[in-house]
Amino acid sequence: MANDVSWPSRPIKLVVGFPPGGAADVVARSVGEQLSRELGQPVVIDNRAGAATTIASTFVARSEPDGYTLYIGSMNLHGLDKILYPSISYDGNRDFTPISRWVASPMIVVVGKDSPFKSLGDLAAAAKVKPDDINYASAGNGTTTHQAPVYFQQATGIKLFHVPYKGGSPAITAMLTGDTQVSFATPPTVLPHIKAGTLKALAVTSSERSPLFPEIPSAVESGVKGYDYRFWYGLYGPAKLPEAIVNKLFAASTKALADPKVKASLERQGMEVLPSSSVSEFRSLIAKDGPKTAEFGKLIGSLE
Repeated sequence: MANDVSWPSRPIKLVVGFPPGGAADVVARSVGEQLSRELGQPVVIDNRAGAATTIASTFVARSEPDGYTLYIGSMNLHGLDKILYPSISYDGNRDFTPISRWVASPMIVVVGKDSPFKSLGDLAAAAKVKPDDINYASAGNGTTTHQAPVYFQQATGIKLFHVPYKGGSPAITAMLTGDTQVSFATPPTVLPHIKAGTLKALAVTSSERSPLFPEIPSAVESGVKGYDYRFWYGLYGPAKLPEAIVNKLFAASTKALADPKVKASLERQGMEVLPSSSVSEFRSLIAKDGPKTAEFGKLIGSLE
């Protein structure tokens, strides 16, 4: 078993449940490079996409708790996964070791550059007239890009048609080709297209404007009262990860996230750097947000 003296003595695998180009992948690559400097060993990104990250989650849950297999996870682990995918073999609260939250952000609601919708309110009004006539692209069932529009439908009493893909990048490709009409997307996947004028931002999914892209209206400003959806990503290991390794990883990732170049890179891509102040604080956040994801799972089941 690895210990605080010998670990790490070889490369570390950082697993991402999405293909390259999505928000989780961007975070992993932005932080992973600096993390490798802090730890003195390469941090290798391992993309294991599919089934709304449950393929990657299953792989990590079954890995040895030796500090050489880590995971970029989200609040989905702690309630939603089991509801949407009852056959999964892992338990998000039992089979992982939380280490630290890394980033958080609202989603950005985007449409094609020639879309008739000029605001989130326009979109809701049109969908009320013709339920299921407007489709939206997501990164897969149960992902944050699926949860945000489901919550939006509940808040507005409308019905949209869901088109799931195998990651954020394929979903945005469908937007660019006109195969889908709307996406509630993570900032890294759409900000370049918004800046290039190939996609149009309607709103962020938070109740207030984001300081990272203040020119985009909030959901409340757009006429959707009570709608406030944000997501986060954090660092995990398999269950029973030794405390010495957890503490070393927490310290190293905190330093990596404080690096000005890493922070600037993440913020340019719309991700707010919000590291946990302690391992216990991250666990408290999980205890608070876990039940919310279970409610999202039930809501998804009731709408689709």
